Amino acid sequence: MEEEFPENQSTKIKDKSWFSIIWLFVFWMIWLVIILVKLQFDSVHYKTIDGMYYQELANDFKNGKPMVLDGILNQKGEAFSPYPPGYPIMLSLADPIADAVGIPVQVVISGLFFLLVGLIWIRYFPLWPFLFLMFSDTMLELGCYKWSEFPFISLAILTAVLLSFLEIKPGKSGFIYLFLLFVFLFLIRYAAVFFVPFLFILFLVNRKLNPLFSSRLKVLIASILSFLVIFGIWEFIQFGQLTGGDRYPNSENFLSLLVQLGIESGNQFLLFKDWSGSSVASFQFGFAAIILVAIVFSTKIKNRSEDNNWEQKSPIQKRICLNLFWLGCSYLLIMINTRFYFYFAESFDLRLLAPGFSLLLLSAFALLAFKFNVRHRWLIFFFIGFSLFFNLPKKQLFEIYQEKFWLHSGSIFGQ
Repeated sequence: MEEEFPENQSTKIKDKSWFSIIWLFVFWMIWLVIILVKLQFDSVHYKTIDGMYYQELANDFKNGKPMVLDGILNQKGEAFSPYPPGYPIMLSLADPIADAVGIPVQVVISGLFFLLVGLIWIRYFPLWPFLFLMFSDTMLELGCYKWSEFPFISLAILTAVLLSFLEIKPGKSGFIYLFLLFVFLFLIRYAAVFFVPFLFILFLVNRKLNPLFSSRLKVLIASILSFLVIFGIWEFIQFGQLTGGDRYPNSENFLSLLVQLGIESGNQFLLFKDWSGSSVASFQFGFAAIILVAIVFSTKIKNRSEDNNWEQKSPIQKRICLNLFWLGCSYLLIMINTRFYFYFAESFDLRLLAPGFSLLLLSAFALLAFKFNVRHRWLIFFFIGFSLFFNLPKKQLFEIYQEKFWLHSGSIFGQ
């Protein structure tokens, strides 16, 4: 791809080297340690019904049994699974690795996706935007749960990157890979259908601006729709219903849902700590930390050099930022409206909103990377320091410290 751009518009950041890869591995190990500490000292919090169902389906796949849940019945009164099969299959395949290294299987999956996306990301952007997302409260929480959202977000980021390449060089093989990426996304979470209206709008926008890309995008959309129809027919034959599409009409209070949406949207933007799940002091300190980071950034942006602006960046970088943003908007627009209309097992919570807001935040961080001096790596440590303070289970760790070093165990923070 490099020969398509002038040297001053290279798709790679100048300082991208083995040094950046080493730093990625260092922060990857720090991230894994945080996840493992959270799971060690707050394990009950991360055991959920959905996680148990996913593991049950994974065991079925491993043992060659039909992937159904005995406790859940379809409209025919037969056992079935309302979950897509992708994530349980991932759990099954990752189990041998988890047993070999002695860590929970969901950590293996999340860690592998962290590395995969990170190695691709640092080819086109500085490392810190990616780290700011991964060390946020949202991604650290998702990395602990046995849920499908972490790989879903990771594949959505890769989709935005690949789609950006195809806008510049619409090769046929790239569209095949994009189709496979959509299939993987859909088999992990049925919410991947949000990708279809986004592609359709992209087709309309590029119909005259980029005819070759638009014509191949039309074939991709037709292929995706065909896959969805075939998958739906297969589900009707198997279960007599659409496992991810059959929802009861929503009887919940609209105003209550709106308040929940506002609170959880605030949680997503509060990078260091979950508003509703923290003490008042933790929330206040977390909010103050966000303001402090914003002030530091605004000061540096005002003092930026002229060669660090949007116009000087390569087409691929611009497109990745824009595609991340519009993919995030498309997801939120569809999921929020769907949630208002249908009843879900959960309200507007971390799982429902995190994919959309994660894409939006990564897009915003990447845009800041255009205007921010990448040499100030100390800000990464500043950010991660705050993340460590607000996300680690401080009470449990302090009690262990008391017991080990002072032979006294007490609830210091509870007094």
